[in-house]
Amino acid sequence: MALDTRYLGTAGIELTHFHFFGNQPIPGPGDPQARRLYPDFGETALGGPGANSNYNSLQIQLTKRMSQGLTFIAGYTWAKELDNNEGEEGAYADNGAAEGQDDNHPGEEYAPGVDNVSQRFTWGGVYDLPFGPGKRFGAGTGRLLNTLIGGWEVSPNLEWQTGFYWTPLSGFDYANVTDANGAERPDRVCNGNLPGGQRTVARWFDTSCFTDANLQADYNAGIYRFGNASRTSVLGPVIFNLDLGMYKDFQLSERFKLQFRGEFFNALNNADFGNAVTGNPLSMNVTAGNYGQVVSAGIGRQIQFALKLTY
Repeated sequence: MALDTRYLGTAGIELTHFHFFGNQPIPGPGDPQARRLYPDFGETALGGPGANSNYNSLQIQLTKRMSQGLTFIAGYTWAKELDNNEGEEGAYADNGAAEGQDDNHPGEEYAPGVDNVSQRFTWGGVYDLPFGPGKRFGAGTGRLLNTLIGGWEVSPNLEWQTGFYWTPLSGFDYANVTDANGAERPDRVCNGNLPGGQRTVARWFDTSCFTDANLQADYNAGIYRFGNASRTSVLGPVIFNLDLGMYKDFQLSERFKLQFRGEFFNALNNADFGNAVTGNPLSMNVTAGNYGQVVSAGIGRQIQFALKLTY
């Protein structure tokens, strides 16, 4: 067995800053066009240098070479990634919210990145079950029994990680800038991230901590501004998945060998609410009727069987 422990840190300087709301008006009353830096032009979308990021992590890896029929590799990472822009790809991955709401003050968008994962554990291996001829159990049993229980190989793959971070949205243009309407955020009046035992599908975070009440009052009073909630301020659901493979070889003759394969994806049929592939798993708009609820999940258990003939 081998244990490997390391620190990994990276820094990105002058990365691509995607101005999803380029030439954005500053908040204020009246026609937004007059408040643009270049009032003869409208909204622009362009990329250029200016974004920064940093990543720091502790990484631990445990490897076991094959012995007594078992080999595996396990890894654990404790990390944090911060940036002030996600680039062009990030703009569409999170409906523009990850790009920030105020393009004129990009430094205020410094926060955990949309791909930031605080902790991640993986384990994968292969285990030749100790049954059948030449194994610990099964030697001396009949040929039929050895055929049934001998020669099986199990290959589990486990992953667990803390959730991705998601961005609350106000759902209204309280700054009167038109461009960032879909990415404007509410005010944050408390932390909002509930302890693990209090999170439910119907109430994943404390919605009262992200509110547009003060924004609406200021808007009605002629004060136009952005909300103070940072992007990626809500921790989403964890990701947990176990895939399992079971294989057995049948030696039909000196030349031909048949392999039976049984593969179980999401073997425990876990409800994976943190799967970002399905889109944002949380309803983050304060105006939505299901605000704060879990609204999507990954794919449930899938099973497939196959026969493989080799010669």
